[in-house]
Amino acid sequence: MIPELFGQAQVVERGQLDRIAYGSRRLFGPGWALLGDAAFATDPLYSPGLDYAVDQADQIAALIRRGGDSEAMEAYEAWQQQRYIVGTLLVLGQYPGLGDFDLFRVRQVLDQGAYLNLLSVWCNREHLDPSWIRRFLRFAKRGREDFARLGRRFAALAAERTARHNQGCWDLALPSPALQARFGQPRRLPQRLRYHQRLVAAVDNILDDLPARGPGEGPFVRPFFDTLPV
Repeated sequence: MIPELFGQAQVVERGQLDRIAYGSRRLFGPGWALLGDAAFATDPLYSPGLDYAVDQADQIAALIRRGGDSEAMEAYEAWQQQRYIVGTLLVLGQYPGLGDFDLFRVRQVLDQGAYLNLLSVWCNREHLDPSWIRRFLRFAKRGREDFARLGRRFAALAAERTARHNQGCWDLALPSPALQARFGQPRRLPQRLRYHQRLVAAVDNILDDLPARGPGEGPFVRPFFDTLPV
């Protein structure tokens, strides 16, 4: 069916963009701010741009209400630069591994786990509180180091694998709504750090065992989150 549909098709235009990720030295200044793609972009496939834009719009509106308060502006700048750095680390060199089923679903564990660990930040408007941001950034260096190290592990494994377990494999990729709701509840920073440490340790263990895993082995991502303590 598909060959018949596209047998007479012609390519009318094509092109590509290399090194699409970019950042900005400053996102906020007296009387101005950058929003969305004007601020930074990290990856077209994961496509987190709307998340970034809404986050930035929240902070721009807060700055307007605060009359351009310099303390808030400095905190928001640091928060956005942190988001750009982590967003880049999560995808840097990872495309080769996205074609391998087993490796990709371990990436889902890391990516979704990292996102869920921040979910209540927006639910509870913590990203608008300069004092909270300053406390959070003291934890952030550990997270950046972990994401960079795990990124190197994923990239090295991708170079060794041949997608040999792809055929016939499936997974329930999204955590249950009830679990996501639990992540939206208020969480203290030490609790976030403990969860991050458990998540990173679990991903390391899974990667250690990856060569011995059989084809598919049934659903994996959803049960993983159901058993990892929040």
